[in-house]
Amino acid sequence: MELRKLLEILKRRKRLYILSMVIIMISVFITIISISPLYSVTAKILIKTIDFVPQYITNMPDDLGKLTYVDKDKVIDTYQTMLNLEPVHNKVLKDLNIKDLHGKPIHVSDFVNPNIIKIVIKGKGVKITQENDSEIFAIKGISSDINEAVNIANSIKNSFIEFYNDL
Repeated sequence: MELRKLLEILKRRKRLYILSMVIIMISVFITIISISPLYSVTAKILIKTIDFVPQYITNMPDDLGKLTYVDKDKVIDTYQTMLNLEPVHNKVLKDLNIKDLHGKPIHVSDFVNPNIIKIVIKGKGVKITQENDSEIFAIKGISSDINEAVNIANSIKNSFIEFYNDL
């Protein structure tokens, strides 16, 4: 008896359900057409944590060229933190004159490791991740222009290398 009443209600409101489905499908179609494509380009950087030992010159101190850390287990975490520092990214934002889809400058917090909503709204970003517990970091440049995505990834990599060499 209950099923019969439910089917009767559905038959009476059939036009409303069909109209709702058509409106939803048209909305999705318009949204898909209006969103510009985003390109993602990845640059990779290898961090060598092996200590440099002088091999050809004798009588050199053992600590020459040796990188020392407070906790050797956190070396990669230190590099990842350095890759995410504002000075590294501010230089790229300034040098490439990166602006969002509306022509406004992008803040570092919206640019580095953005969520999907920020990427769609701003149209640009960079994601930095460690590759499977290795000493390799992936720097993924994201933009609606493929050349800009390439420039973002390579510029972040180069900016980090400059920043590290200046330490």
